[in-house]
Amino acid sequence: MKSRTIQIIRQLLNSGETSIEALSKSFDVSERTIRNELQTINHTLNDLSLPNTVLQRGDVSFALNARQKGDLFAELKKKRSDLDYLAPEERLVILIFDFLDESRKVFVVQEQKKFQISKSTIDEDMRDLRQFLKKYSLQIVTSAKNGVKIVGNERFKRTMIHDLINHYSDVGRVITQHSMYNGPIPDRIREFFGDTTIPTILELFKSDLIFRKANINELYLQQIILITSIWVVRVQHGCFLNAELKNDKLQTTQEMYRFINQLVQTFSLEINQTSEFKYITFIINSFDTDKEPNINNWVNAQIISVSMIEFMESAMSFPFSKNEELYEGVYNHVVSLLDRLKWQVHLFNPLKNTIKNNYPEIFNSLTQFIRHSSRAKYLAISEDEIAYLSVYFSTAKVEIEKDQYLNYRIAILCNYGMATGKLLAVKLEENFNIDVIAVLGVAEMRVLPKLSVDLVVKTTDVNTGDLPSIRLNPILQDVDIKKIKGFLEENKNVLRFNDKKVDSTIFFKQILTLVKEHSDNKITKDFVADLRNLFRRNHLDVNGTEVQPMLKDLLKDDQILLKESVSDWKEAIKKVASPLLKDGCISPSYVKAMIKSVEDFGPYIVIGPHIALAHARPEDGAKKLGISIMTLKDPVNFGSSDKYKNNSVSIVFCLSAIDNYSHLNIMKSIVQLINDQNKVARLSQVSEVKEFREILFDNSAQHNETR
Repeated sequence: MKSRTIQIIRQLLNSGETSIEALSKSFDVSERTIRNELQTINHTLNDLSLPNTVLQRGDVSFALNARQKGDLFAELKKKRSDLDYLAPEERLVILIFDFLDESRKVFVVQEQKKFQISKSTIDEDMRDLRQFLKKYSLQIVTSAKNGVKIVGNERFKRTMIHDLINHYSDVGRVITQHSMYNGPIPDRIREFFGDTTIPTILELFKSDLIFRKANINELYLQQIILITSIWVVRVQHGCFLNAELKNDKLQTTQEMYRFINQLVQTFSLEINQTSEFKYITFIINSFDTDKEPNINNWVNAQIISVSMIEFMESAMSFPFSKNEELYEGVYNHVVSLLDRLKWQVHLFNPLKNTIKNNYPEIFNSLTQFIRHSSRAKYLAISEDEIAYLSVYFSTAKVEIEKDQYLNYRIAILCNYGMATGKLLAVKLEENFNIDVIAVLGVAEMRVLPKLSVDLVVKTTDVNTGDLPSIRLNPILQDVDIKKIKGFLEENKNVLRFNDKKVDSTIFFKQILTLVKEHSDNKITKDFVADLRNLFRRNHLDVNGTEVQPMLKDLLKDDQILLKESVSDWKEAIKKVASPLLKDGCISPSYVKAMIKSVEDFGPYIVIGPHIALAHARPEDGAKKLGISIMTLKDPVNFGSSDKYKNNSVSIVFCLSAIDNYSHLNIMKSIVQLINDQNKVARLSQVSEVKEFREILFDNSAQHNETR
């Protein structure tokens, strides 16, 4: 077996899936050569009585279970030693980790001998290395005394290490330290972290912080553990951030403070710089979709989410807004996304290529939105993030379309996160007579025996006990369709008849149980969401406008102030808030909070050209949902801002929001107004309330912000 053939086998074993194009570029050969290599690999697999490789739409993977992978791995170990056939990318990874090692001196000639390559080859490797490091503003410095070192900003070094591990390894198996995950790259990564760093951090997260959150995304968790582990190793080696991180408004909970102190004590870290504490605090916070966003991110995330859904509806001619859960999922993701962008935290998505190939229309439409939206185009949103967003829209699309008779009762165990698991669920329900009772993370599989399910679909190798199970790809492929057909046929004895007729007595008991579970005497977003889902499961629709009123239904005539004169932006906020104060929608503390938020965060409430949206947190004094609007006789400047060329404001809204969802339709109307500057100009000139309402609620105008 040739060296290149072994390299390809090992890469497929380690990565799970790759493309013909990627292999071609990696080995600097034609795609035809790679296809010939795959034929050779299939001959080897046949000799071992193993199934052939799976080739679909240019992507290639093994169709092997854990035992079969072990057999193939054992066969590889018989062939030759790892260092005899290192690929260029393997040498690149090892060089980087060797040159980052602060504990020893490393010279190029030593690396050449270790790799058993020629001088011209090591010279080419060094050129490739310099080119790779340039993306992170890092450089190579060589001296006869100290050897080779990678120099530059420590924060960029950590980002580079994070990207390197994500790109050249299977992070899931790095985190779990999978026994069969071996080879030059996994072994060098394992050496970088040591034997105990990752397992210790994983246990800390499970017991103290992350796994207590029921909806934690397992892909997020892997990234948090990876970045935290990199932080621990770098700090242990005395590699600190060069300067203080400027974020005086960074807030942390006592739980977070205690957890980070536990990290410091567990690894005996000596940290004097507050920047290191801020760094790791924000890293962990940026992956938490349950946290309360800062007031700046709150409005940005809402406007981006609403605009994104509206654009997708127009671009794909599909009613995405009918899915009640879509906005919540997109909004929560965007909140964390904005935090990650601010702190340059990269979120890696191992399913990116699969999502791009299987949902091209959704992925490409989202990419178009990112490029052309007045807010999103200024953000460096990666394809990995777009792929995560694509899952939310793909799930919503299938859920809206589905209307099938279901009779298999199935649970899904997914190690790629809840959103991916839900997408797999709706795709299964779309293609088969399946009723998905629950979507669980692997950590939650202990509840399986308590569920009324007969079969299990899983995306990883786990033991489901007496329950028959089948492993499928997280993004359903053609090969999976064939597999599940056979699986269901083998287990057709579990078929159940599910009558869609609502049993009123059972339904009433379910409502009482739900009310009892939410026994804090508050109508929260979680309670409304659970109640809506209960109605949906019983095939009853809920009129969303009762929970999310339209702007034209909520805005009263006495809440419209026209051609008002104010001396500055503070007076503008006070005056536009006065109708809501009078109606009891807000308290005086809410007005103070709105002003203070602008003083703290700058003119973020200027949400579009000539438009400001004054608001504060619900807990700052919002008593009930309310909206008021004011036009200014003379525009007012809210402060310097480089978002808009002209941020003098002529229209000011005041929003009293009591949660993250009840004002959604109001936000849609405001977003539409931002996109119609002709209407903004006309409204600014009106002096009669009746005429103002006629112009504001005339929906005949075209809103073409992102088209």
